[in-house]
Amino acid sequence: MKLKRVFFIVLIVIFGVTIFMNCEKNTVTQQKEDDKVITDKPVLYNKEFANMGKAHNAVLDSVAQNCNVAIASRQERFEQAQRFTHTSTTWERAKQIGNKVVKITEFEKKPSTYIFTSKSNMFSSEFIALNDKLDNIFDVVLTKIKDKQKITPDEFNKSVDSLIDVVYKNYDVSYDVDTEMGNEFAFFIAQCFIAKASLGYWYEAATNPNHAWHKYIAKNDNSKGKVGNFFKKVGRALKVAGTDVWGFVAADNCGDAQTGYDLGCAWENAGDQSSAVK
Repeated sequence: MKLKRVFFIVLIVIFGVTIFMNCEKNTVTQQKEDDKVITDKPVLYNKEFANMGKAHNAVLDSVAQNCNVAIASRQERFEQAQRFTHTSTTWERAKQIGNKVVKITEFEKKPSTYIFTSKSNMFSSEFIALNDKLDNIFDVVLTKIKDKQKITPDEFNKSVDSLIDVVYKNYDVSYDVDTEMGNEFAFFIAQCFIAKASLGYWYEAATNPNHAWHKYIAKNDNSKGKVGNFFKKVGRALKVAGTDVWGFVAADNCGDAQTGYDLGCAWENAGDQSSAVK
């Protein structure tokens, strides 16, 4: 009888340990799955955001294929872009936004005190501060160009990638791949990918005489092959890329903090702005 009782107790203990071990295993497995989701989020999202950068550049390709960008007016280029993006922004409104964002690319204004003055209710102070940090990256590179220090997109991209890592580590980034809706931090990272794609595009346009937009970039360059030629064209390329970035965030009717931000809407408007840049 005592032996049976001992066996019974042992069975209870083994059963209890088994349940505990299974629960612990499930907990560890779930934790690993959760960690995987967190780890994979940048991989999943960044692929989508990179595609937005490519789509933005495709707008520019389309415009160059359908008009002579070196002589076409801003409005003509804008209207060509809209045939690709199908946005509803009027030319007058697009011109207002374009004239506004160019102030940032010319060192005259910071995003926090210019673009976001009328959009303060749409974004958090953290988002606005991140935009100033992105603007600082543009400013550092532009200063180097003015000092005739050669730069490449890789240098710019490393700085932007570091900023993207900061956002993933410190903020909750949420994005729906199917609807292209995201919170403001997803919006910002997409903005960073637009910046990288745009600078790469315009740098190529500035340095490759066979690029479809090269004559547009070089049309006001009077340096006639001197050393200033490279820096003047690359400097202009950087400013045009900046216009794309701030055109992305300044777009009208692309969402808010309550409903989320339509990143598809934003990159389409950025493409329109890029095509119509001065």
